[in-house]
Amino acid sequence: MKRILFVFVAALTALVVHAREVYLFSYFVGERDGLHLAYSYDGLTWTALNNNQSFLTPVVGTDRLMRDPSIVQGPDGTFHMVWTSSWHDRIIGYASSKDLVNWSEQRAIPVMEHETEALNCWAPEIFYDAPSKTYYIFWATSIPGRHSFVPTSESEKQWNHRIYCTTTRDFQTFTPAKLWFNPDFMAIDAAVVRDPKTGELIMVVKNENSAPAEKNIRVTRSRSMKSFPTKVSAPITGDYWCEGPAPLFVGDKLYVYFDCYTSHRYGAVVSSDHGKTWTDVSEQVTFPKGVRHGTAFTVDEAVLDALLGNQQVTSPDGNLTVRFNVESGVPTYSVECEGKQFLTRSPLGLETSIGDFTQGMKLVETQTTTVKDSYDLSRSKVSHVDYVATQTDFVLENAKGKRMTVTFRVSGNDVAFRYSFPKQPRETPMNIVVRREATGFAFPGETTTYLSPQAGPREGFAATKPSYEEDYQVEQPLLAKTQRGLGYTFPCLFRVGDKGWAQVSETGVAGNYCGSHLSDYAPETGYTIAFPHEGENNGLGAVTPVFSLPGSTPWRTITVGSTLKPLVETTVQFDVVEPLYEASQDYRPGRYTWSWLIWQDASCNWDDQVTFIDLASAMSYEYVLVDAWWDRNIGRERMAELSQYAQSKGVNLFLWYNSNGSVNDAPQGPLNCMDTPMHRDREMAWMKSAGIKGIKVDFFGGDKQATMQLYEDILYDANRYGIQVIFHGCTLPRGWERMFPNFVGSEATLASENMTFSQYHCDRAGFELTMHPFCRTAVGSVDWGGVIMNRHLARDNKRGNTRRTSDLFEIATGITNQCSVQCIAIQPNGLQDLPAFELDFLRTLPTTWDETRLLAGHPGQYVALARRHGDQWYVACLNGTDKEMTLTLDASMFGGKELRLYNDTKQRSENLPVSALTTAKADKKGQLKVTLQPMGGAIICEK
Repeated sequence: MKRILFVFVAALTALVVHAREVYLFSYFVGERDGLHLAYSYDGLTWTALNNNQSFLTPVVGTDRLMRDPSIVQGPDGTFHMVWTSSWHDRIIGYASSKDLVNWSEQRAIPVMEHETEALNCWAPEIFYDAPSKTYYIFWATSIPGRHSFVPTSESEKQWNHRIYCTTTRDFQTFTPAKLWFNPDFMAIDAAVVRDPKTGELIMVVKNENSAPAEKNIRVTRSRSMKSFPTKVSAPITGDYWCEGPAPLFVGDKLYVYFDCYTSHRYGAVVSSDHGKTWTDVSEQVTFPKGVRHGTAFTVDEAVLDALLGNQQVTSPDGNLTVRFNVESGVPTYSVECEGKQFLTRSPLGLETSIGDFTQGMKLVETQTTTVKDSYDLSRSKVSHVDYVATQTDFVLENAKGKRMTVTFRVSGNDVAFRYSFPKQPRETPMNIVVRREATGFAFPGETTTYLSPQAGPREGFAATKPSYEEDYQVEQPLLAKTQRGLGYTFPCLFRVGDKGWAQVSETGVAGNYCGSHLSDYAPETGYTIAFPHEGENNGLGAVTPVFSLPGSTPWRTITVGSTLKPLVETTVQFDVVEPLYEASQDYRPGRYTWSWLIWQDASCNWDDQVTFIDLASAMSYEYVLVDAWWDRNIGRERMAELSQYAQSKGVNLFLWYNSNGSVNDAPQGPLNCMDTPMHRDREMAWMKSAGIKGIKVDFFGGDKQATMQLYEDILYDANRYGIQVIFHGCTLPRGWERMFPNFVGSEATLASENMTFSQYHCDRAGFELTMHPFCRTAVGSVDWGGVIMNRHLARDNKRGNTRRTSDLFEIATGITNQCSVQCIAIQPNGLQDLPAFELDFLRTLPTTWDETRLLAGHPGQYVALARRHGDQWYVACLNGTDKEMTLTLDASMFGGKELRLYNDTKQRSENLPVSALTTAKADKKGQLKVTLQPMGGAIICEK
């Protein structure tokens, strides 16, 4: 395996800051604990700064309150803040700051002292009017008997609020307060924003009337801050009580946030037409816990960076940025791509046997390097990778002086990170137990999910779960809960509003750690890393992983992009891992036939296996998989004879094995052949003598470290005897194609066997097989277990469950489902039943690829995937819907070339489209239109 690695030390700590606008929100939580701040990049997801602790404690006013803080930044960069300092005083609080952290001495501005009957000064707002170079400060005051009568409830008869105003240019002298906004309703909580395009001033204000109750937000507008029309809009908020409106332009969208104080939540409405029509987006908005009446304002990103003490790691091409921070002792990170935030501030850290590394942390050292790696793969989506990444090591120290390093690698569209620990002082052990991983993945509120739930321990057939074989739930909200409450299996796919897509997984896991998954979503932390359930592996083995020191955890991976293309084409799962041993020989890729899928257990006999060996020979296939019960129905002695017969036909055998007899209740044999080194050595020595070339090991039932060690041991021992390995009823492969040279692929999905078991899965095959390219096969080879060519999943092809996908759909899955030893589940009847051109293509279908490109697609609906084998490109298209669709493909590799087009026609047979082989030609740029029939497919390649 060719491999070249270069590492260049770049710098310590110094990182580039890209100036752009971000949004801050000032608010209060408790009336006397002071100023709180949150930030957002999109106006929807707001993350608390300073661990949601106060930046400034109030000291002015009779009640020493700091309610309703309003902040504006002046042209000189100074921030000015006013707030409600008392329930009944005739003053407001004021302070200024250059950085929002260090504040001036607090002052009381006596705005209504001249009005001896004034009852209060509530919710002051501050606005800088650039044309007049003047600051406007306005608030709500009640003066009994001053204004026209407004019906009020009995408890509110003393109040009759209107909006008053003063102006200043220097915060030393102020104009006398005057009545500024006097509508025909009780008005409080006025706020103003200037439309950046029209220049118009838009005021939002609360109608405080209580008899009948209004308690809603209205709008009025003006060209000048001197006055606003008192004729206001209808309510822009819904049938609920709210207050404290905070307007904010985010691009062309005007958001108004408000405090739904009776239901203890924060809401928002948005307008895309400059405040004329409004849509409630409260379900998309997330705010810190306990947030109360605040104001939103725009700042340069450098202001936020200063607040965070932000470190950033940027990919060499500048496309991707990770922001790392230690805020109030808690390490966190966020991820941005092309200037858009994909992950909001998410926690980092571990709780371990040698100390807590989730809180009380401080950053003591930062080192940035450039990593370059050039390596080959023999059995994945590409054959060669040139990898370039920015790597930053953040060395952290906990309260007891023990150190942990968080390493981020950022490249193109990929983020990978892990934790490392040095040897600790002598009095500590030489190993570390990880009791909890705090790592989180927090997404913006508009994110929808495409996830497969984690199964419970010992569920399913013969107590063999979890085995990554649950239905995908798509287009779900972040806060959707799994039925079992056990979270979601990797890989996890997310659509981040209109920004793009994100995929979360892990790599580099073998016997060094447990396999992990994601928890259910929590608003405070997002998804977090979850360890296996204690009941997995029949209760055997620890839930918590352990490794020796110095040592590292596996890599957590995140791939993001404005389209799905980077997610499908990523190699991050291989980029950050290393081969664990050398291949004992050159392992041969190929295709295999498999009787069990349709003929089931009864076919594991001499005669039927001879039939499938002959079928494989007739199709020029390299392998036959002999499934369960061969030890009982054929026996080892005759199996050696069967292997010799197969070899005489140019075919080699793979044999099925049960993983062992102690962690599942599956009766199928061979049993107890893979569970210990002694058993494996004896069995594999026999296999080598019989010429067996591969094994399929089934039924693992968990992700504990003990189980992951078993995977590693099987692979290592099999390599010593020149045996390739497929896993079923198993975990997701995590970089294994590079780590283990004899690893072929894993099932780890709802695979083809379920179509034999249930018509439900036949009906859902279009959905399931158009999901895989965007999630399951994007991160690792999948042994789906069959390009199914029978129309009916029964031996006679006349009864049983009925296939809903076309022949060409099925054949195209041999390209979209990448596996170096691919199952072509053709049955003997296929040699007579299938058109000659289908058989010819199946005889030459490649299983290894040099390059992979996504041309089009949407998870669970359709996909067009291009793969190159040598000099030949193949484009496979799947339509998983019940509607005809036409795709316009940008297939530049076909520019101006004559092509073979395998496609379905409108003609139908047994309610499936009839396939045809025709010709096509792409234009000079490779533009090509392809029409796909419902549940149909197409394949395009050069003549």
